[in-house]
Amino acid sequence: MIVAHEVIVKVIVANVLGAPNSIYRRFEVGNTSLTVIHYLDNKPRLIGLNDISHL
Repeated sequence: MIVAHEVIVKVIVANVLGAPNSIYRRFEVGNTSLTVIHYLDNKPRLIGLNDISHL
């Protein structure tokens, strides 16, 4: 688990997607939301983004 500010989460997601870091502005990441990244064979996979179903 990593707890981070919005911009850090967005940059990590952009990196996982193989997109340029500048795309991070297009992602919505709310306070207390969950973003899930799984690693399979040392490759990151984005499983969930901005999940707030727990609220």
